[in-house]
Amino acid sequence: MFWLFLKVKWFLFREENQVRRDFPSFARFEHAFKRAYRFQNPFHLCRNFLKQRGEKEPDAYGETPIPIFARIAKECCLHPDDLLFEVGCGRGRGAIFLSHLCGCQVIGIDWVPAFIRTANDIAAKVDPSLKAFFRCADMHSVDYSDATLIYLYGTCLSDAQVLSMIGQFEKTRTGTKIITVSFPLTDYSSRFRVVNQFTGRFPWGEGEVFVQIKN
Repeated sequence: MFWLFLKVKWFLFREENQVRRDFPSFARFEHAFKRAYRFQNPFHLCRNFLKQRGEKEPDAYGETPIPIFARIAKECCLHPDDLLFEVGCGRGRGAIFLSHLCGCQVIGIDWVPAFIRTANDIAAKVDPSLKAFFRCADMHSVDYSDATLIYLYGTCLSDAQVLSMIGQFEKTRTGTKIITVSFPLTDYSSRFRVVNQFTGRFPWGEGEVFVQIKN
């Protein structure tokens, strides 16, 4: 476990340096996140919340690296008219990055209240014109029908949870793009088709990212 801890710390260090180099205008948001979580660990916040809920997997917390979001923005040609939902947004760092990068409206969904409060506060204080908003909600009960793109980092979800999310995604409009990590929606439903796929580097290793369209 100690070596895994060191591996993750080294990955995050390199990712922060890459973001600082490639997206210097995002630095003010990065500083805000560092200040907000200086004395509280996001992993511990999430684990404590899940334990209080009685969840069987309280350690199920992960955050998508910024370079993967940048690749998604490029592959999906994100523009200011898009409405993107990030399902399970965690701290909201990625959602804020996408809105900052592309000017699109991004709605982050998570059920950890501390994450949502902090993300809304950072977005409002650092850049009031930013179109990034956060909702504290169960992702299985959210209405995604207006989305043009949805991102689901669902690596730790059970088959039952994935099927529940697919039921929600099937209510979206034809042509809605849905991004998943580790598995394509076509493994579960014929209502979607994969139009692109690439490999991304996560703290835990390499994972496949699938770009799908609702038929």
